[in-house]
Amino acid sequence: MALSQRVAVTFLATTFALLAQDNQYRLTARPLGIDLNVPSPQVVPLKDLWFDYDNAVLQQNSVLPLVAATTGRCKSAEPATMTGPAGGGTAAVPPGETVSIDGGPTLRPCRPNETPVFPGKDDNLIFHVVNWDSTSGSGLTVAKQNWYIYNTDPNWDHTAFAGTRIFGKKQIYLYTIHLNRPANVRYEERYDVDEKHKTPAFLDHFVAAAQLFLPNPGGKGAETVPDAWYAFKLYVKYVPSDLQITPSMVPDAAPAARTPAAAPAAPAPATSPGGLLGPAPETVPTPSSAPTTPVASTPPAQPGVPAAAPSAASAGKTVTLDAKTIDNEGKYHIDFSVAVPIIEISDLSYTQTSNAIVPASVDKQKLFALFNYYPVAVDIKNTILPKYPYLLAGVAIGSQPLKKALFGIGWGPVFTNFYVGVLLNAQRVPSSWQCGDKTPGPLAAGATLENRTCPEFNFGLNVGVGAITDALKNKVSGTTGKK
Repeated sequence: MALSQRVAVTFLATTFALLAQDNQYRLTARPLGIDLNVPSPQVVPLKDLWFDYDNAVLQQNSVLPLVAATTGRCKSAEPATMTGPAGGGTAAVPPGETVSIDGGPTLRPCRPNETPVFPGKDDNLIFHVVNWDSTSGSGLTVAKQNWYIYNTDPNWDHTAFAGTRIFGKKQIYLYTIHLNRPANVRYEERYDVDEKHKTPAFLDHFVAAAQLFLPNPGGKGAETVPDAWYAFKLYVKYVPSDLQITPSMVPDAAPAARTPAAAPAAPAPATSPGGLLGPAPETVPTPSSAPTTPVASTPPAQPGVPAAAPSAASAGKTVTLDAKTIDNEGKYHIDFSVAVPIIEISDLSYTQTSNAIVPASVDKQKLFALFNYYPVAVDIKNTILPKYPYLLAGVAIGSQPLKKALFGIGWGPVFTNFYVGVLLNAQRVPSSWQCGDKTPGPLAAGATLENRTCPEFNFGLNVGVGAITDALKNKVSGTTGKK
């Protein structure tokens, strides 16, 4: 029996592992200038209102003004235009002008009394904020950098803003904000995206719970402003997935490679707050034709910016910045966990480090493997417990699991997840025995036996599979170490 269980669990784990797939591509562009030294309505410069500038910290309440000042927040059916003030400046884009996030929606600044529609509730914005060391001769040297994730959900607090979680969305945009760029250093930004499809968390929990039934294991030209931005749309192919974004900056060849005489007559792209986006990324595949590996190619020329002469080597070394991995997995209505029955108060223990109540000890023969159904979808990877009661059902993990079935309700928004339910305990007893009687002792020879299922009250803790697995491993390790 143990062998067949082991084979089944191994088969499930292997099957889920085979579901993993990869989607890789590269986003490339030249950042556009933005003047953050203009005064805000609060008089202070925008860079001091929206950022902790020197530390590359973006204020969460300044995200929407920053979006409005770059891509804009109102959508337009008109095609994107490429006109605007050249070389920086502070002029606002006329209301009729539109822009397009590379691969994303066409946007424009909102008109007076017009309600912004971007970002919407299904849009997630990732911000990579870099502050360069602009001291003389430093070249491309990072002083500070930070990553942020923004969602319009009113419950999106600072922990989520500075975190790594996106809840199963395919509308994801990457805004790159480069502060304090060194003078006369021109570069191209590259963001390599590696999207790895992964097994849903509840299936991971299911495999982990199934393993509990097995025997216990043992152990552009020079810009006139020092700050810049760009915006891309990420081509999310898989949910759930891990999105690893690796930025690198590639310095141009010597400045002499670009000469004003070579400039076309077309107007330059806008580089002011509310300005217009530049060229398309180097290789931005459509979702249906995304290459499996990053592909290098020559970026298209920008209007108003002379093309650079081909060069095998740049004026400086390519700078690779800190990568960021985003956990893009939605909320679920189902999950798998473990029930730990509680008989008396001494069976509980309070852990101060996690502010949670946990089992004082774990006995595998008393545990139940549970299936949980949440009427309101929850983040099953979060330690914050669900706010609403939910249904659960399970069987005993010990010997003859189908003879003990548990049905109940779980809840516990504070300290821990408790459950209360009915345990259906099937026993083979003498025909004269009734539910509620004491467990029969030794039976006389020839006694008539029959199956009897009795309901019993059951109460305890609903605990994550990982915590129980770790507790069992520690128990085995401690027992093995004794002499």
